[in-house]
Amino acid sequence: MAWARFGDTSANHPTVLAVLEHEDADDRIVNELFGFVARCSTQSAAHLTDYVINRGTAIALAGSMARADALLRLAMWAGYMVEEEGVVDGRTVKLYRIVEDEEFIHLRTREEIEWERQRKRDNSNPELIVPVRLRDGDGCRYCGCVVRWGDQKSPQGATYDHRKPRRRAETPEDVVVACRACNSGRKDNPNADLDYPLLPPPTRARFAVSTVQWLREHDYVRRLGIEVPEPTEALRPGAHAGDGYFRPAPRPRDLSKPGQGTTTAASDRTSGSRTNEGDGTTGPTAGNGTSGQHNPGDGTTGPTAGNGTSGQHNPGDGTSGRDGDSAGIEQDWPILTNPDQSPDSGIRKSRDGTGRVGKGRGGKGRSPASPPAPMPTKRSRPRRRKNR
Repeated sequence: MAWARFGDTSANHPTVLAVLEHEDADDRIVNELFGFVARCSTQSAAHLTDYVINRGTAIALAGSMARADALLRLAMWAGYMVEEEGVVDGRTVKLYRIVEDEEFIHLRTREEIEWERQRKRDNSNPELIVPVRLRDGDGCRYCGCVVRWGDQKSPQGATYDHRKPRRRAETPEDVVVACRACNSGRKDNPNADLDYPLLPPPTRARFAVSTVQWLREHDYVRRLGIEVPEPTEALRPGAHAGDGYFRPAPRPRDLSKPGQGTTTAASDRTSGSRTNEGDGTTGPTAGNGTSGQHNPGDGTTGPTAGNGTSGQHNPGDGTSGRDGDSAGIEQDWPILTNPDQSPDSGIRKSRDGTGRVGKGRGGKGRSPASPPAPMPTKRSRPRRRKNR
């Protein structure tokens, strides 16, 4: 769509006010000249002449030859236009080029309009778009995120990006699915391929329910009998599309499964890059090499004293530090998903050194088996009897 845009400060632009210094200026010349140039600009935008008008256009807009010549002379003196020569139908004629200033007067050029029209034709060509949608699914080929078709505003909105800017797409390889954020970032960027490298086609494209429905109802797909895949799980726009898009989202480790980052105390107790010897008096609690993160000691050490039989703490003999072994085995955080599971399968990683020196907090602490103190009950007052 062709348009002419005037800046917010165009009415008080220095070029507009400069005409007041001309010797032929009067009280009306500022508004008259500005209106004349504005009409010339919209005429140029409508006919895609790229800021250029001829004398015939000026005469038609000014109302007469004499007034057109006077306004053109004032416009060139103030800086609205410059005069140049051009060849039209083999004849050399005078042309007038309007000043190009995005903050003052900005027109869309013929190249921009023609490219927009070509892009719309490509985006509505089923021979290009249907293969692209089947190949890329609902994932951006630059960042791998899920896109939303029909979204015209948000960065996750789906678009078609031409790999050859401002050139007509000839094959589906010339078009890819892209989110609006990546497509906008590549626009007029000389380093677009470096800043936004193209990902390979997904090995397993993801399709939302709406995408599958659009493909199945398309006349081109029905006419050629193209097989449409089933929709995948619910896709959240903006999230990573998954393993099929070259850079899969990281999967969280399941530490409850063997071989996924947890080892038991029955394994080689001399392994690990950080092995620390305990002397039985270090760490906040004492243990015997068979306990988890917190182990009661002999009734006098650690944050909780016990007899080796109470609570989730296991008995200890005061021979180890926090990790419960004389060789501090490097382990992950304890994960006890089974109540019958031995706490040895969740020993925490030890740190360099022997831990905090001392036997924990002094005193016997509270017994874990002691019941909570009863809450005080509220006394009820006797109801008064009304005198009748």
